[in-house]
Amino acid sequence: HRWIVKRGDLAMLVLTFIATLSFGIKIGILSGVSASMCLLVFRAIRPHTVILGRLPGTTTYRNVVNFPDAVVTDGIVAIRIDAEFFYGNVMHLKETLIAVVDSAEVPVHSIVIDATSVNQLDSSADTALHELHERFQRVGVEVFFAGTKGPVREVWERSGFNTRVGEDHFFIEVHDAMKAAKLRDSAQGI
Repeated sequence: HRWIVKRGDLAMLVLTFIATLSFGIKIGILSGVSASMCLLVFRAIRPHTVILGRLPGTTTYRNVVNFPDAVVTDGIVAIRIDAEFFYGNVMHLKETLIAVVDSAEVPVHSIVIDATSVNQLDSSADTALHELHERFQRVGVEVFFAGTKGPVREVWERSGFNTRVGEDHFFIEVHDAMKAAKLRDSAQGI
């Protein structure tokens, strides 16, 4: 069952079992707990990120890997980050966002960040987002946000990030952010 459902759980079970048989119950349980904690930390510092595309005939955006018929818009990257932003994953997130923009086949003029999965934001992440925004501005890439939650918006209000980016760059739905990005591109003749 674990092999089919979640192989990482099976690996933890096998590790704990072997350690228990080899070194005793205390070391076995300690090994299992330690391995689980390491896996938890690894997942936290390297969160799941996906490129989003619009499902045909809808205003719904989903992972293009899981939904191959999802339509992406040239020049605009929609991305969802499935974790809170904190000091432990901030470098990975910066590198991921920069790599997505730099490696696009068509020059990117706008990036839409779906923040519906972001529940918290610490000061390190806020600082990193300020830096990312400045970097993207220098190269002509607009940044839009969708689905930001109250605790995240509160941090941005205190740091001035929402004012710096512009209140007109924050939306409830990804589709609305995408429409704003398209309007921005068409207004600039892109």
